Amino acid sequence: MSDAVYFDATLRPSRSLDRRGFVLLLSLLTALNLVVALRLAASGGWPILPFLGLDIAGLAFAFALNYRSGRLAEHIRLSGDALTVTHVDPGGAAKDWAFEPAWVRVALHERPHGAGRVTITTNGKGVAVAEFLTQGERQDIAAALNKALSERARRLTAA
Repeated sequence: MSDAVYFDATLRPSRSLDRRGFVLLLSLLTALNLVVALRLAASGGWPILPFLGLDIAGLAFAFALNYRSGRLAEHIRLSGDALTVTHVDPGGAAKDWAFEPAWVRVALHERPHGAGRVTITTNGKGVAVAEFLTQGERQDIAAALNKALSERARRLTAA
C-alpha cells in the first residue's frame, strides 16, 4: 500500500501571454515607435528619439522579470508513506518538506483582494502553498488534497 499515489500535482503560476504573443507585442510596439520616430525626426524632433527606445527596453525588461517569476513551481505528492512538498524558486533552487500523512491538516486561508494560501501543517509546523493561484484554484487544491488524505486513511484502515 505504501507505493500507492493518492495525489500528485505540480502547481505553476499562470501566464496569460506566451513567448509568441510577447514577440508579437514587442514587434508591433517597435514598429509603432519606428513610425513615430521617423515622423518626429522629419519634423525636427530628433532629441526625443532615444526615449522611444527606452520604453521598448523597459517593457522587455518587465516581461523578462515576469517570465522569470513564472518558473516558480510547487510539487505536492501524497503516497502511502508520506506527503511531500517540493518548492522550486524562479532561480531553480528546490526545497523539500515531508509530512506523515496521518497527522497532516490542510487548511485554506483567504485574505482580502484575492490573496490567500493553502497550508499543510502537522505538529505545529508546516508549509504554505498555492499562494500564486486564484481563489477558486486554491479551493480546488485544498479540497482535492483533503479528499486524497481521506481516501488514503480509508484504504489503510480497510486493509
